[in-house]
Amino acid sequence: NILTIYNSPREIRFNIKIEENIELNLDTTIPCSLIINELLTNSIKHAFPDDNKGNINIKWEQKGEEYILDFADDGIGLPYDELEKSPHLGLKLVQGLVDQIDGTIKLNRKHGTQYTIKFRELEYKKRI
Repeated sequence: NILTIYNSPREIRFNIKIEENIELNLDTTIPCSLIINELLTNSIKHAFPDDNKGNINIKWEQKGEEYILDFADDGIGLPYDELEKSPHLGLKLVQGLVDQIDGTIKLNRKHGTQYTIKFRELEYKKRI
């Protein structure tokens, strides 16, 4: 759907590996879905400007009580070394959402751009 929204002629291959039986409450699920949406949108818009071809890999697994979300593309990479130095609102939003789920995010720029996000399920907060 995001490719359609941007009317993108790009040939992007998606490799998605999500471990079965991952269940999270809404307090954790909503920020995670917003993180994935923002990273996906950024990759589609910026990672493949020249040849319009590439790969986006999403891997989500659980190890004990910890969840690991790995998002990567094999595009041109980011022009800066740290997320904190990003001038882009979208990546600041990602950092804020990772903070919201008490997680950590690590950036790897060796082959395109890779984000590794580690977090635990938040304790559900009762509402009124």
